[in-house]
Amino acid sequence: MSTLDGPQPHRASHRPTRRARSGATDLLLGKRLRSARALAGLSQKALGAALGVSFHAINKYEKGRNRMSGARLAAASRVLHVPLSYFFEEDPPEPVPEPGVPTVLAPVEVHVVRYFRGIKVELQDELLRIMRRMSQRRGARAE
Repeated sequence: MSTLDGPQPHRASHRPTRRARSGATDLLLGKRLRSARALAGLSQKALGAALGVSFHAINKYEKGRNRMSGARLAAASRVLHVPLSYFFEEDPPEPVPEPGVPTVLAPVEVHVVRYFRGIKVELQDELLRIMRRMSQRRGARAE
């Protein structure tokens, strides 16, 4: 609106931007969502379809850019087979790394864990024995 002194300057809003409002909780939820999705062997597209949202929405949840509603978070816990508390628990203390053992899984290791979980328990024991023998042949430490 104009006055005798000329147009009034536009006042900038002091409301923080969406990115600035994204807090530590949103980032933690996103990180947990991404981990649970990867271990479940689901793509962002598959998880999105199960939750009734696009893969773009899942991507934004995982990056902490969008907030998940309580109902959607509960649905994600059911789809990913994790308790709802998984998303909110305090981070466990950092493990003391064993020499030569990484504390973060490489992508191929995530696949190994996912496939291993799909094997019958009796066969898991046999597979572990085979893996132990193979790693000992290559000079790796025995358990």
